Amino acid sequence: MKYSYSLHEEAFEEFQHAIEWYKERGKSNQYRTKIKEAIQAIRDNPFAWQVEDEDDRFRRYILKTFPYKIVYAVHKGDNHIYIIAIAPTRKKEGYWKKRAD
Repeated sequence: MKYSYSLHEEAFEEFQHAIEWYKERGKSNQYRTKIKEAIQAIRDNPFAWQVEDEDDRFRRYILKTFPYKIVYAVHKGDNHIYIIAIAPTRKKEGYWKKRAD
């Protein structure tokens, strides 16, 4: 079963910021493609990826070709994935947790 998904407003802003940064370096199309592929993989099998926090509420998908991860929550009852962050891997762990409240 394929899950629907939505992005937190700040996750979308992170995505847009990265697109602009990679555009200056001639890699925005590759970045966009990898994010789309990652979201598709998450939608296809949301429980396949690592747990991100201590209470198992969030999972993460780490991109292989770009230093980013997608942090998301799975709502089983309505088959929905809520993407909380598209985060640089170097950014402080858990900075996105306030978005989940």
